[in-house]
Amino acid sequence: MFGKCLKYELRSYSRLLVPTFIAIMAVSVLMSVAVGVLTRLVGYSQNELIGAIAAILLYFIILAVYLSLFIIPVMVFVLTVRRFYTSFFTDEGYLTFTLPVSVDHHLMSKLLAAAIADIFGVITAILSVVIVASGAFIANADIIKNLIGSTTPGMSFEDLKMLGVSVVTIIIFIVTAILGVIANYLLLYLSISLGCMLAKKHRLIVCGACYLGVNTVVSTLSSVVSTVIMFVMTSAMITQIDQVGIIFNAMLGVISVFLAIEVVACYFITRYILKNKVNLD
Repeated sequence: MFGKCLKYELRSYSRLLVPTFIAIMAVSVLMSVAVGVLTRLVGYSQNELIGAIAAILLYFIILAVYLSLFIIPVMVFVLTVRRFYTSFFTDEGYLTFTLPVSVDHHLMSKLLAAAIADIFGVITAILSVVIVASGAFIANADIIKNLIGSTTPGMSFEDLKMLGVSVVTIIIFIVTAILGVIANYLLLYLSISLGCMLAKKHRLIVCGACYLGVNTVVSTLSSVVSTVIMFVMTSAMITQIDQVGIIFNAMLGVISVFLAIEVVACYFITRYILKNKVNLD
């Protein structure tokens, strides 16, 4: 049943996100062509007026690309809130709770679907930036080639190792990032569940207040933990400069443990509310 729940969740996300992602890619291609033409005009135009107009248009295109990067996460966030709220706390909740599916499967399917949508959103954002930037690279390949040839090589893996960055560091960093994403989603689910448990009317407003309250508590605890970690890390670096990598890994490890505790707490409190405190009247 988990697979079927996940399939329907992904189908619900894809109805809006897939056309949006395709549209963003199509617009990115058009912008790439425009950026290529405009950068050539800015760099090689003999007419100052044309060069100035091209520079202004180029600025607005870059601004549009920058603003479009916020569209995807906002859409995923809104869809995540909508899917969770409508599935459990509206008339659709009657159907949800009559299905032979456990609360764990419902929660895990929604969590995984939101994460998948988020991943594809990040990929789309990166690709759109790369596509738009490629127009400038292709149009000015001769200049860029000369610049690359005159610059020094970038930082190598050996340089990273000297700074204390290792494969273990990268793995711990990835784990920390994944836990951070999961914790954010579960914090959102917990806030919605608390708001709907406490209020029968104006639930979305109460859910928003719960999110601010819970997020403030978690952020405060996170700030305290981060401050302590930074203090200990700085002190340790001063006395043991040759152990920077180990100290940094320990810092990431502590952050991962804090996020894991947040994930477990948010998950089981949300699970308890959904199993025992849901009121659809």
